[in-house]
Amino acid sequence: MSVYFDMAKRMILITYFIFFYISSSFSEDKNIEYNFVTLEWPPYVGKDLYDNGLAATALKKALRKSRTGFSIHYRPWVRALKEAGEGEYHGIFPAYYSGERSKDFYFSDPIMKGPVGFYKKKSTNLYYDGNIKSLQQYKIGLVRGYVNSILVDKTLDLKKDFASSDEENLKKLCANRVELIVIDFLVAKYLIDKMAKEGEIGCIDLEEIGPPLENKELYLLIPKKFKNAKILLEKVNEGLK
Repeated sequence: MSVYFDMAKRMILITYFIFFYISSSFSEDKNIEYNFVTLEWPPYVGKDLYDNGLAATALKKALRKSRTGFSIHYRPWVRALKEAGEGEYHGIFPAYYSGERSKDFYFSDPIMKGPVGFYKKKSTNLYYDGNIKSLQQYKIGLVRGYVNSILVDKTLDLKKDFASSDEENLKKLCANRVELIVIDFLVAKYLIDKMAKEGEIGCIDLEEIGPPLENKELYLLIPKKFKNAKILLEKVNEGLK
């Protein structure tokens, strides 16, 4: 009798653990995971940065409230925007607002802000009185696909020279191929230090000019082609409160 009782007890325990395991697995499956795309843009985002960077950390914190996770995929910025807009990813970050982008994306509430302005070589003498038109004689380096200051983007009679990345623009600035570049100040400081240590930049005598043009808000952009876009948008905005 005791043998059958022990066997029955063992069967009950085994059944309990199987049920517990299945329940736990089912519960874990409820943690929705999204696929976001971005670029290497330290210190805001980068695969080698602590917790993937400042913007990624802020976004993880916001989505943690709804037990939502996401994986990060890195692409060149123009390609990332194109693929996200076509619905290949659930979101792209950190991005600035533009009316053009709002045609294809919903914008979250701001994740954070970043100061954007001009950098030049310390040895370059140029006159800037705060009026963008005073810079018409200088060649200004911009990054292809970026939204910059509204003043810079809308002033058509500036000499604009485009590069594929902020790193490339810094190198062009050092080589005197441009006299100014538009860049996020935190990105500039991070890259100048990193590139100087690695011997990838020909100078370190670079400086920002005056106050930032704008303290620009950074967003998560969610493609309108994603059928659950508004659900994700609500989760992000609730978490950012």
